[in-house]
Formats: sequence, C-alpha cells, structure tokens
Amino acid sequence: MAGSVICEIPIDLFISRKRRLGFTHGDLTFTDGSGNLIFRLLDHHRSSSSSITSIITTKDKIKKRSPHVFQLVDSKGNPLISISRNDVGWQGCKGDSKELIFEAKKTLQSFRRREVEVFLGSDSSGGLNSSLKMRGFPYQRSCTIYEGNSVVGQTSLMYKLGMAIVGRRRFRLTIFPGTIDHALLVALIVIFYNGSI
Repeated sequence: MAGSVICEIPIDLFISRKRRLGFTHGDLTFTDGSGNLIFRLLDHHRSSSSSITSIITTKDKIKKRSPHVFQLVDSKGNPLISISRNDVGWQGCKGDSKELIFEAKKTLQSFRRREVEVFLGSDSSGGLNSSLKMRGFPYQRSCTIYEGNSVVGQTSLMYKLGMAIVGRRRFRLTIFPGTIDHALLVALIVIFYNGSI
C-alpha cells in the first residue's frame, strides 16, 4: 500500500470508541501512547443517511439498505481501507477504490472463541493466498494475529499507564516488528471485533 507504515520495534495503539451525542455508536479511534490520533474508523452505515437507499418493488414494496461500509482513515482523514461484507465474510479495498487488498472469513465461531482466516494478495491464477490467521476471545478483548507461526499483532484488555488503569472501553493493539502494514492490522482488528466494540 502506498504510504504504508512498517514497524521496526513493537508499538502500541490504543483503541477506543468516541461516543457522539444522539448516536449509540461513535467512530472508533486508534491513538498512540501520547494520545495522538493515528487511525479512525468511520461507520458509514450509521453516520451517513446517504448510505441508505430505498428500493421499491411493485410486488412487495420493501426497503433495502446498501452494504454496510466502514472506512479506515489516517489522522488527516485520508481514506486508507474500505471494509465491507461480502458473500463469505469481509473484504478490504484500497482507499475509496475497488482494488481488493484482502478477504477474511470466520473459520470458527463459538460463544467465546473466534478464528478468522485472512487472504492477501493474488497468486498466478488471480486468486487470493491464505496469509494471516486471527484467533482469540472477543469478549476478553483478546486477539492474536499470526503470519505463519509468527505473531504480528496482539490485543489486550487492560494496560497500566502510570497509576491509571484503562478499562474495557479502551484496550490496546501491540504491533510487532515485521512487514505487515499497520493499517491492514487495524482493519483486521475491526473485523475480528465487529459487533463487540
């Protein structure tokens, strides 16, 4: 990805949801340890009335919603990844384009545990290769992202910052050294926790 960020040392991003007056859900934010905004997730389904379209059929007159789209933007509001559901799970496209970056699908879903397989890039036949796996427990804010046998990212629920303890509404993502783009890992965390943050 153009403008991608590759980490050379582990870094922490803190995840929280900013509530907006009159809305049950607000935008999800990702900040560094100093509170500087790094990424923000915009929920176009809830925040934009233009994302809802009415389709009236002569037979049964039903209203149909357009696909639910999240957009991951950087601190300046530049679109990085658009995230939406597809037939098998989720997909991420570069910026506002239709250029596919990844597809993700659940391989295990139980009351407590969730596993997701992520397909990146394309092979010689134009398909996607299985590249990453996510495993964890959404309620506990616990998720580990693997590339092969290596851990590339991990979330945790509680983190001590000086004397303050950060609660359930704010948790952290640790990104380990490697070649995986930060924005991609953030997008995958959004998919893993969809509906539980």
